[in-house]
Amino acid sequence: MHFTVHSESVLGDLEPKAIRRTNRGRLPRTRLVSHRWSSPAVDVAGSAPEVTSTAGPPPKPGDNTLKSSQVPAILCPSCRQLISPDVAKCPFCGQARPGLWGLSDALRRYGLNIDFSTLILYVCGGLYAASLLIDPSGIFEGGFSNPLMLLAPSHKASLMLGETGAVPVFYYGHWWTLLTAIYLHGSLLHIFFNMMWVRQLVPLIADLFGPFRLFTIYTVSGFTGFLISTFFGTPYVVGASGAVFGLLAAAIVYGRRSGSSMFTRQFVQWAVLLFIMGLIVPRVDNWAHAGGFAGGYLSAYIFSRQPSHEGIGAYLAAGLCALLTLLSFLLQVPVLLANW
Repeated sequence: MHFTVHSESVLGDLEPKAIRRTNRGRLPRTRLVSHRWSSPAVDVAGSAPEVTSTAGPPPKPGDNTLKSSQVPAILCPSCRQLISPDVAKCPFCGQARPGLWGLSDALRRYGLNIDFSTLILYVCGGLYAASLLIDPSGIFEGGFSNPLMLLAPSHKASLMLGETGAVPVFYYGHWWTLLTAIYLHGSLLHIFFNMMWVRQLVPLIADLFGPFRLFTIYTVSGFTGFLISTFFGTPYVVGASGAVFGLLAAAIVYGRRSGSSMFTRQFVQWAVLLFIMGLIVPRVDNWAHAGGFAGGYLSAYIFSRQPSHEGIGAYLAAGLCALLTLLSFLLQVPVLLANW
């Protein structure tokens, strides 16, 4: 949900063969077969099975797929197959530069991974904790009678970190808060419910569209949600629910394009239910929800008409969104320091 502030898997392709009983009642030996390479396994009877490959001879030294002597390897972000980090194109799904010119392998050496779901959770959680620490005296201003306002950051702290709305954008000229406010929240329940939806939807949309298209959809949805809300006069607003509604819209786009009526109907029902809850629960901004849904639907529709695998365009779009988001937080730093 958005708070208006008063002052506010698809699994990998390692699929074991079915186990069948012979006429003598014995279990045959099983083989674990991947697309290209296999490793020895012990069968039910305790003996070592044969190891075969369904893709012919092993890769040659000049092959662009995983080299036998090459220990570092990455999973393609699109099809989740094991490939070489410097491959120009995934041999399984056609994903362009799945290793991001060596960036994925470099991050992995430090125990890091490009996981937008975890990244969003950490950023939102860190900023929520910071908003409580900046002004501890305002934490209990909402009292305990309203659970929706439990552990709510003060209005001053939210403004310092990048709260958006008609007042910050039109009166103060802080246009960048349309991006920073995506990662801010107005109370404990607010961030809990939004992050629960993020945890459910982000991996799904990343699997359907690709991780970089996901981040673009998420950013565009949050931005358009706050843009619509601001133009309709909401004075102050924070939250990730506009982006969440954009992810719901993206799932609906995928269901319609793939012809899965059951899949589409499920996400339409969720979106309608959340819109109705926004009308019932006080201090919820449905303008931001509607704008986020529209932004997510449009961006997902554009992506759905392109090849299924991500290319340079998807990388550039996600990079631009990341750069604008980082720039927005940097522009907010002088505001934070001026009001410290």
